Amino acid sequence: MTHSVMYLRQVYTTLKAQGQVALPLGPTFPPVDLLTRLLTPSNAAKEPKGVRQAAAAVADALLEGVLRASEGGGGVDPQTLRRQPAAVRRVMRTSPALPPALALHVLAAADANLCVPAAHPLRYLRTLQPYLQLSSSGRDAAVAADDAQQLQCMLAVVDSVLSLLTDVRVPHTPQLDPLTGFERSETKPSVLGERRELTELP
Repeated sequence: MTHSVMYLRQVYTTLKAQGQVALPLGPTFPPVDLLTRLLTPSNAAKEPKGVRQAAAAVADALLEGVLRASEGGGGVDPQTLRRQPAAVRRVMRTSPALPPALALHVLAAADANLCVPAAHPLRYLRTLQPYLQLSSSGRDAAVAADDAQQLQCMLAVVDSVLSLLTDVRVPHTPQLDPLTGFERSETKPSVLGERRELTELP
């Protein structure tokens, strides 16, 4: 899955450089469009067997990858890393949680239900919540930009999940306020602006 995650990051970087995409990602981002069509076929009876279960398993693996990278564990194989462009090598060394966070954002944008497992609907919220903050200052501009993208991806996943769990609120974090102004339709307003501690949840 490492190769797929890196490829997805390269697709995003290329389209971003051309001014065609920006975070948070929407249905016009090709991988989101493709996954949406795979996960929501026009006829449910035609859905390939196991596609949704496989997508949910990938989402779980990506969440684990974000957690492991955020905690400083689990790196990319050095031989694989050496074959990557310099920009990718830098990201994997300085902001290793960014690629899996971006991939998880893509899955959540295609179908947020993948990030709301029936057995533990708050799992993704509780796992990501401790990392919804920017790294300390003093890092160079490129690394700071990567950290900001990583945070935006995590916030986008949280927003996607909260769109399904409308009675759940994320805790107030003043430094994040400028990054939470995601555009939402009037029929599905964002709940990121409303505050309630996750610790209050059952």
